[in-house]
Amino acid sequence: MAVGERVIDKKIEAVKMIDKLVANAQKALEQFRDYDQETINHIVKEMALAGLNQHMALAKLAVEETKRGVASRNCLSDFDNTYCFARSYFFHCRDPF
Repeated sequence: MAVGERVIDKKIEAVKMIDKLVANAQKALEQFRDYDQETINHIVKEMALAGLNQHMALAKLAVEETKRGVASRNCLSDFDNTYCFARSYFFHCRDPF
């Protein structure tokens, strides 16, 4: 198999993966439309907490995937971003732990 064919195969594989992710996201969106606000608030809260609890692991994955950056620096950035999101969520919802 030529190099060009391998590149095309990888692109086709990537497009199929993206199509599957989009289809799954659309299904999830349809489910979310049936949820009441209290359920959505609970899901968002749990997402924020999961991000805070896994910030170092997420930073390491980002470095491994992109081959860029330093995990400890990414960790601080991810933590800051997730913390800001979580803080904003809790401030606006006034739903403390």
